[in-house]
Amino acid sequence: MNILTLRHLDSSPAPASGCDAWGAPSAPAIIEDLDTSSPFASWDNANPLAAAPRPSPEPLAPRLATWSGWLIDSDGQASIQTWTGQGWEALRSACDQLEPELDERGMSVLFRPHAAHVLSDPRSCLTFLQQRESRAFALLLDPVSLLTPEMLPDAEDHLDRIAQTLLAHPQVPAVILSDAIVSDTGQIAHAPLAEGALPRRVLDRLIDRVRSSDAAAVLLADPHAQRARLGSV
Repeated sequence: MNILTLRHLDSSPAPASGCDAWGAPSAPAIIEDLDTSSPFASWDNANPLAAAPRPSPEPLAPRLATWSGWLIDSDGQASIQTWTGQGWEALRSACDQLEPELDERGMSVLFRPHAAHVLSDPRSCLTFLQQRESRAFALLLDPVSLLTPEMLPDAEDHLDRIAQTLLAHPQVPAVILSDAIVSDTGQIAHAPLAEGALPRRVLDRLIDRVRSSDAAAVLLADPHAQRARLGSV
């Protein structure tokens, strides 16, 4: 299993154990090989449905990873229109703007799905991949971010469906591998393996599925400690 990790480029302290390493930071970050530090993707924490992401003139990595995005309502909050044709049209428009430049530069964008975003479940992710059979677009699969607190009691079934639908897809080159917690705000957040709410058998099953796929595993918190846990959870 190829192991990747997230590194913030401003040298800010790593998030405390149990905190979500992906939702808060706005500083530049890169996803890289844990052993060789080879760049896999740069991370952009912006909302691509508000403004299409643009690769930097001198990119740090051959891929740009970002959210799948959400629409904003008149109060500045996430809009329920995100899950409608309006949200899909915004994503289509962003991809149409990006694709010529990505093709010209030999780059790709990895959209990271989330239960509150336009790519919110396995079906919407698969539909997007089927509509965009292009090397320019792929997924940074994040099974935990596709869960909601209400889904935790049946997490094994939900994670099985996510894995069965998407893990073998050639446009899924990497998977964020983590445990899950319910944050103080009542939302799902990432936690280090075996330090969250997911039963060990559920983690074992998810890890085995990632290990048997061609996708790389992205580890959070202390990645070296996380890698040591892969065989013990």
